[in-house]
Amino acid sequence: DENRYKMSEYGVGALALQGSDKALRWVEWYSRKYKSKKANVGAAALAALETAAIELSITIHELGDRVVPDFGFDGLFKHFTIEGDEYRSFIDSNFKIAFFNENNKKLKSLPAAASAELKEEFKIIGKEVRDIVRSQSSRLEYYLIIQRRWEFDQWQKFFLQNPVMFIYATKLLWGTYDREGKLLQTFLCNEDTSLIDINSEEISIETGNYIGIVHPSQLDAELLQRWKKQ
Repeated sequence: DENRYKMSEYGVGALALQGSDKALRWVEWYSRKYKSKKANVGAAALAALETAAIELSITIHELGDRVVPDFGFDGLFKHFTIEGDEYRSFIDSNFKIAFFNENNKKLKSLPAAASAELKEEFKIIGKEVRDIVRSQSSRLEYYLIIQRRWEFDQWQKFFLQNPVMFIYATKLLWGTYDREGKLLQTFLCNEDTSLIDINSEEISIETGNYIGIVHPSQLDAELLQRWKKQ
């Protein structure tokens, strides 16, 4: 068992040295998954992440954000042309790739006239999205536990401009916090990227405040029930 764990440590280190975004995403996942069980593997992953983050002059958490790909999307959409007709793809609420034609009609699948290269590209993206969901779902749960905060511009870039993370943005309850960690306001993100409060009124975030995932224990009973109805 000890030799197997040693090999796992070396494997994690080798994965980190590869340096690709995908490799670093999985190293980050190992650092959390094996934080207690197989702690030496988790420690090796954490050390590899710390080294990479130091080289980039950012935190480990910021590194985790940076290595989530956008697949060449322009914001939330990827535009392409088939036989002169314009289309755009996006990630739907079920984390599946979906398509619109130029008349804003949602299509059940990629048009049959699409080239083999385009079909293969979206096939690869679909598989990658599934992998990302596996790692990011547990990552966001971890950030809820440790109460991670994002500066608003960081949060906006990561959650409102990334086609995969935007789906998470619409599924979670968010809060704005001051520098002391006091919860100031709670809000949801709409599918049109607008931010709304409990009264369904659009809000704006003040410069200097932070964004975090709201834990139910931070809400009083009345507000918690109102958000549950939402």
